[in-house]
Amino acid sequence: MQIENGKFLHIVVSADDDFLYIITAYWPDENKWTADFTKRKEK
Repeated sequence: MQIENGKFLHIVVSADDDFLYIITAYWPDENKWTADFTKRKEK
C-alpha cells in the first residue's frame, strides 16, 4: 500500500468468517528491501 507521502506501508492481516485481524503494520526500511519492496535485500 502506498500512501500520500510516497512511502509504502506493509500490512499483514488474517481473516476468518467474521473478522479481519491486523497482525502488524509498518513502514519498511528502504535500506533493507528491494526497490519494489517485495523482497528483503541480502545481508
